[in-house]
Amino acid sequence: MLRNKLKLLSVLFIIIIAFPFRIREKIIIFNSVSIFDIALLIFSIVLLLYVFYNDGKLYVGKKFIFLLLCIHLLIGLFSIVWSKDIAETFYYIIVDTEAVLSYLVTVNLLRKSKSEWTMSLMAILSLLIIIPSILSYFRMPGFTPYIPYEIGSIKYNVFIASYYTRLSSPFFGLSNNLATVLAYFFFPIWTWWIISGKRSYLLLTSIILVSIIMTISKGVLISIAITIPFFIYWQKVRIKLIIQPIFLAIILCAAGFAAVYAFSGQFRIYAPYLFSIRRIIFVEGIERLQRYEAALSLIGNSPLYGYGAKVIPPDFGFQGNIHNTYLEQMVYFGIPLGMISIASLTFLPFGFERGSWKRNLFSRVRAGIVSAIVCQLVIFITESSFEGSTLKVLFYVSIGLSVALINSLTQQLHELQKVEL
Repeated sequence: MLRNKLKLLSVLFIIIIAFPFRIREKIIIFNSVSIFDIALLIFSIVLLLYVFYNDGKLYVGKKFIFLLLCIHLLIGLFSIVWSKDIAETFYYIIVDTEAVLSYLVTVNLLRKSKSEWTMSLMAILSLLIIIPSILSYFRMPGFTPYIPYEIGSIKYNVFIASYYTRLSSPFFGLSNNLATVLAYFFFPIWTWWIISGKRSYLLLTSIILVSIIMTISKGVLISIAITIPFFIYWQKVRIKLIIQPIFLAIILCAAGFAAVYAFSGQFRIYAPYLFSIRRIIFVEGIERLQRYEAALSLIGNSPLYGYGAKVIPPDFGFQGNIHNTYLEQMVYFGIPLGMISIASLTFLPFGFERGSWKRNLFSRVRAGIVSAIVCQLVIFITESSFEGSTLKVLFYVSIGLSVALINSLTQQLHELQKVEL
């Protein structure tokens, strides 16, 4: 009975994550609040009450991974002491607290679930993230993006051109953000197709890859290309199982781009600009290097303490973020604490231990999850997606799903081992 209730709650939780509609009204100190924020508060209170009235022990999934995920919150709390902008740092702490709570809610909801159910939830979440993006592309009411610029202004026109030329999300932001979110699910779902042989997972793997390609997010696509050889090596499977989803994705992608080119005048206008090698190298490339140079200068000016969580000084000289998660950690916290923050990210793959299993099933699932995290770590070199409020929460939820998947699989293999003995 409890397991069925947890299943129902986990589906509800996943749906709310995928559709975090935002109420854009000032509430206390917050400019806006999403439905997910409210739901997470309720889920967290219920979880704490459950822990309090039972054994009093909080289940954290994997202690090592939970500790790594908490490090950012702890360092953020410390940085209040030297922060140059208390409001921004306080906001960072709230987001980090939400992220940790999201992880805890995820692993507790799926604590008693079978691996097949956990994998199904991951598949459902990835599909639910893609659907609003498609609805938004066709300007479906309720799925249009929030645009913080005055209609007709240059910034407004640039935003519209970027948003509707490339696949973007009304909830998670422009194309790079959507691609980063989907990149995590690509490898575990691909792994489940290899294990199960179910065509639904083959199709979903291809759809995810097509969606990422349609974002035209170069950093994410390069990161996936870098990770795929490691994924193939770790999986140790027939080349047929590797080629099939990629081949299907190429066919679907060709059809997708042809349809967009035929029906979207905006895409036809901006396509030459988007695919210009000269622009990518001499405009985007040089501008990105200049951002990194400015970030290194900020680090040099305050190497020990940084400027506080989420604080980038005005003399950075560029709008937006640094576009490098690792440099941002050192700008926020200085070199010593920044390196600890970076280490807490890079050690995440080691939290999924090899185990004593000689079975392909466990090792392949682990390889899929590790590939997903490695891909994210590569993406962080060119993106600041880890510092996005909704994106960080979703990253922690993804880690929670991965922990739940590995733990449920371990338990099932233990039970199978007992039967064999």
